[in-house]
Amino acid sequence: MTFYPIDFKGLKIWQPEGQPFGFFGWQVSLRPSLSIDMTPFQVSEDHYEYPNACWSLNPADFRRRSCSQGIIPAKAGKMAEIMVELMTSKLIDVREVFSRMDPKRMSRILSEDARGSLYKVVDGLGETQLPNIWSLVPSSALDECVIYLSEDIDRYVEGLMEELKNNIEEVMDLKHLVVSTALNQKELVVQMFQQIGESEFAFIRISGFYFGFAFGVIQSGIFYLYDAWWLLPVCGFLVGYVTNWLALKVIFAPIEPVQCGPFRAQGLFLKRQNEVSVMFAELSADYFLKPEGMWGEILRGARFERFKLMVENYTYRYMCEYLGNAKLPVMIYLGQEGLNHLSLKMASIILKDLPLIIPRSYAYTEQAMEIETTIETKLKHLPPIDFEGVLHPVFQEDEIKLIVVGGLLGFAAGMLQVATVL
Repeated sequence: MTFYPIDFKGLKIWQPEGQPFGFFGWQVSLRPSLSIDMTPFQVSEDHYEYPNACWSLNPADFRRRSCSQGIIPAKAGKMAEIMVELMTSKLIDVREVFSRMDPKRMSRILSEDARGSLYKVVDGLGETQLPNIWSLVPSSALDECVIYLSEDIDRYVEGLMEELKNNIEEVMDLKHLVVSTALNQKELVVQMFQQIGESEFAFIRISGFYFGFAFGVIQSGIFYLYDAWWLLPVCGFLVGYVTNWLALKVIFAPIEPVQCGPFRAQGLFLKRQNEVSVMFAELSADYFLKPEGMWGEILRGARFERFKLMVENYTYRYMCEYLGNAKLPVMIYLGQEGLNHLSLKMASIILKDLPLIIPRSYAYTEQAMEIETTIETKLKHLPPIDFEGVLHPVFQEDEIKLIVVGGLLGFAAGMLQVATVL
């Protein structure tokens, strides 16, 4: 139930938003006879599948089906929002990590390809933007413009990267990047929390045996002293309920270390803060904050229009400064209107070519930003109360449901015992 199924299985009739519970669906097999496969609870190592109403038209087709969805896939978007909140408020300053990029280094990496964009500007300008004016421009003046711009392209790219650094929070939406990645690739969220909470999920699996056995001994003693049939399902419910409640409490409480004589008590997950920090940082950097993802968010994401406007404004200032100050003959022919068209054309081609040029910078971007190291260092130094928020949200909203499921399963086991005894 926690992790699988990743996607909703079966035909959805109704599903509360962001909830893995309350689904009903059916699957139809066109066979000649009828059977109804209804399994309120199906428990496996990885998930509970419930409620499950699956229909088949053949008794031979009576088999376990899933018409549900795991908690984490169902809440992938919300989990990602929680993760982003943790990242942006406690772990990552987007402006800080982008400030580590050296514009001069980026310019050296990108300038050669960007130089080709200038020739596209000149080749297309006469036919599309200024056909009348352009026919008056001598070819020598045009060549002079191209040569001048080409020689100064390093400065253009360097200035553009500096502009990006200064405005990164305006043009890149980190929350949109992480949440959209999580929703589009829910398996990444599942894999991430499976690996981070591997020890805790293993504890939950085995704790049922130990806690259940201990409570079962007590239940047997009560039943021996007071022989009433209803004790079995009632005790079964209590055992299942308390077992799940206790398992979750042991994982996350106490938050702060508590010294009990020679013993030091703390939640199992919180004890692993250093270990989890390494894993969380590595997985966050690999799954959600890779250079291609961040550049993709800038070039195609929710704030692309802001980025486009930034490039256009910067390009216009660049053209005014370098062409205007140079007093090139081409400026006489172009005038202010022509300069506006020229800068917009150049910005348009740069924007079109950037997705093809930027991949050259991925290796340097990853090295310069040091996102994994940054997350790991800051996560290790988080107070326990904040660190608990890394994994606890997986259970928090549905904690009572998980606990009640344990109680209902215990109740069902008790009823089975009653049927066996009676």
